[in-house]
Amino acid sequence: MHMNKYNSKFSRLGSIGLPIPARAATLSTVQGRYIPYTGSGLAIGSTNTYPQILSDIAANSPTHGAALQKKAKLTYGQGVDFDLLPDDVMMFVNDINANDESINDIISKVSYDLPTYGGFALKIHWTFDKKIASVEHVPFKNVRLGVPNEYGDVEYFIISNDWEQALDKAFRREYMINKYNPSKITEGKVVDGEIVADDVTMDNATQLIYIKTYSTSDLGFYPTPDYVSCLDSCFTEESTGVAMHNQISNGVNGAYVVSTGETVLDDESKQNVIDMFAEFSSGPQNAGGIMFMPTNVKVDKLEALPADLYTELCSEVRQRIISAHGIPSIMLEYSQGGGFNNRAEEYKAAIAVFQETVIKNYQQRIIRVFNGILDQVTSSEYELQIIPFVVDFNKEASITTEVDGEVVSDTTVEVQDSASLSN
Repeated sequence: MHMNKYNSKFSRLGSIGLPIPARAATLSTVQGRYIPYTGSGLAIGSTNTYPQILSDIAANSPTHGAALQKKAKLTYGQGVDFDLLPDDVMMFVNDINANDESINDIISKVSYDLPTYGGFALKIHWTFDKKIASVEHVPFKNVRLGVPNEYGDVEYFIISNDWEQALDKAFRREYMINKYNPSKITEGKVVDGEIVADDVTMDNATQLIYIKTYSTSDLGFYPTPDYVSCLDSCFTEESTGVAMHNQISNGVNGAYVVSTGETVLDDESKQNVIDMFAEFSSGPQNAGGIMFMPTNVKVDKLEALPADLYTELCSEVRQRIISAHGIPSIMLEYSQGGGFNNRAEEYKAAIAVFQETVIKNYQQRIIRVFNGILDQVTSSEYELQIIPFVVDFNKEASITTEVDGEVVSDTTVEVQDSASLSN
């Protein structure tokens, strides 16, 4: 069967493609080589900036950005259920690092990274008695894999907050950190107020947990986000929005060609005619205006794209993004109709299905990682759970009437279709 190679590689030709390992590189400020996080796309280059571009498109594609926001909020839910934790674990998770953060602060950040990039990273600090002292979130887009050892295992990572080389050197934070491995930590002791431990332990006092989701399309190094099939549509939605804005700003009637026939004008005169015409015809405030042009000036109109083309394109692009995310359309305020007569019930059912099919997988991955961390903190039994996100459409309000300081009526009413997002 014949297959059109361009159709089969549309994402690579029209977008940033898939993350691929490029030739190993180094930073001038850090020892150790790393694998650049580069995309295979031809249309949009992403040399070692693949996750940075994912972050950028999340901020510029309205439907895609809204889907990621919903995923993050639902993944975080209402945070960890502290009632299920023993006292020693409670003390740790309530003050989990030197930045006055709790475990919920960390999970909130992780809940954005995991859906956006397909992974997350945590910095672990060990104490001399082989216990975890603190946990910090590391932005996933800042992490690069170190070159694998002879067995194919990555043993360290390179961190930088400026892979795009956009910051002044004074603002850059770049360092190497070893992979999380408790077996490289042995108990030390304090002698004359100083910690004494073997060299391996000292070198691994700080380690990085690097978690990535599996995808059949990745090459085993960097993750592929689960929405990768809609990246082309995300860029199209962004471009369509820019085109629509520019068309309105520059005149809703399309472009124009201004000519003077056989009359010869110098460059300055030509520019004056163009500037005068542009000033009068451009912008929504000039729509439908009339102006006088000299008889030797001819204006030919280039028809604008039909308005219904934007409508159809936006609808198709939006649906592709929704499908790739696997998110019910009503959650993005885009409904194509269904079997529900009540919008509140449809929304409630959509959240329930989405949490069971997509969100729970994110939460379970996060919980497994933090269970491994807390096992190094306590020997007590504990249960780590994230309280699910809840939407309450039926809240009761109490209406009280007073006469001369005395309550004469106290009526309870039901508020319909009023969403209380317990978050």
